[in-house]
Amino acid sequence: MDITLRPARPADADEMARWFVDLTDLATWGGPEVRFPLTAEQMAAWIGEGANPTPRLCFTAVDADDRPVGHVEFLHDPAKRWARLGRFAVAPALRGLGFGRALFDRALAYAFGDLDVEHLALAVVPENERARRLYLAAGFRDEGVMPGQWTVAGKPYVMTLMGLIRSDWLRRTMSPADAMKVA
Repeated sequence: MDITLRPARPADADEMARWFVDLTDLATWGGPEVRFPLTAEQMAAWIGEGANPTPRLCFTAVDADDRPVGHVEFLHDPAKRWARLGRFAVAPALRGLGFGRALFDRALAYAFGDLDVEHLALAVVPENERARRLYLAAGFRDEGVMPGQWTVAGKPYVMTLMGLIRSDWLRRTMSPADAMKVA
C-alpha cells in the first residue's frame, strides 16, 4: 500500500475533526490539551512547534486528491537520537483495512531513517486495544506506566509507555541475512 505523507497544514483539521466524535475520543488521540472540536488553530499551533529545540513534526497522509486520510506526529530530540511518536490517527473509513498498519510502518521508516533515531517511544491508553496490538506487532515493548498523567472531562487516564529501538526495528524489516549483520 503506497502512503503519501506531506507536512501537515492547519486546513487538514477541517477533515480530521470528523474523525473524533467527542472530547474523550479526541483527547485519547491528542492528549489533555486538545479542545473539541479539532480546529485549524490547534493544528497551526502544533505545526508551529516545529521550530522548538525539541521540534514537533506533523505529517498528514493524503489520498490522490490530497484529502487527509491519516495523521502522525513526532517530538524529536536530535541530540539524543530519540523521538516520541504521537497523535497517530487513521480516517474511520480506512480503519480495519490495513491502512493503519501501512501508515504506521511508513512512520517507523521515517523515524529510523530520516530522523535517524535510536529509540522511538510512544504512549497509549491501555484500553485502546487496537492500537496496542498494532504497536506490539511492530516490535514495541512496554516500558512503563504513567498513572493519572492527565485528566479529561474529570476522568484520569493511565498511559502505557512503549518503545522500539533501532536494532529491533532493523531485524524486523531487513532480510534474514542482513539482520544477522546487525545482531
